[in-house]
Amino acid sequence: MITVIPSLTFPLRFLDFLGFEAHIRNMRKARNLPAAETETFLALWRKEPAYFELALSKRQIYVQDQPVSIPSFVEKPDYEFEIGCLLNKNAVLNMSEQEAEKFFKECCDLTILNDLSARDFQEKDRILGMSVSRSKGILGKAIGPVFLPAKNMDIYNLKLTLKINHEIRSQTTYSTCFWTFPKIIHSLSHQNILLEAGTLLGSGTIGGGSIAEHGGKYPWLKNEDLIEMEADGIGILRNTILRPDP
Repeated sequence: MITVIPSLTFPLRFLDFLGFEAHIRNMRKARNLPAAETETFLALWRKEPAYFELALSKRQIYVQDQPVSIPSFVEKPDYEFEIGCLLNKNAVLNMSEQEAEKFFKECCDLTILNDLSARDFQEKDRILGMSVSRSKGILGKAIGPVFLPAKNMDIYNLKLTLKINHEIRSQTTYSTCFWTFPKIIHSLSHQNILLEAGTLLGSGTIGGGSIAEHGGKYPWLKNEDLIEMEADGIGILRNTILRPDP
């Protein structure tokens, strides 16, 4: 994965959140979890943003039209359609909601993010009581095609379309996001978590934005699959899968 993205510095601090309720419901339904347990989970999720953190190297980042190489030992490779938010200035602690909104508009750039995931490793680590970091780091991330200033975009009406091999699999808008970037920035600032310039935030997967959500309807990523993630105003993040035979 050799690439240079001028807007990024490495190692890249990446915080990925659970922003979309539809994704959570779909994932838990696909795992046949009880409805009451899901409601308990969502009640906690609405109180504060949940996330994992990675430090990504250049080798773990793919850009527009760059083939994504899937190691043969990964049995369940998956895509995850997200919006990425890159901080170009340091945030401060104890922001008000208004300050967080202003910081987002004036000090953040937006892009499309494919949070590639190894679901078989995620299943193992869930059983072992470990975080999802391993399953999220093995395959790297695809980012692009450009970074655009948040102040120039109407993100809350941002239309999002996911296509695999030209077939539409999900269409939604960013307005369906519960933990928006300003809410995230505000909440973390009150948890003594300092977000510094160069940090990349992931919105979390949109509803229907991954294979795992569909409960076996679609196969895991295979060789030559074309992934197209489109966000109006940003463009299309396009990558083809390279997966050797097992």
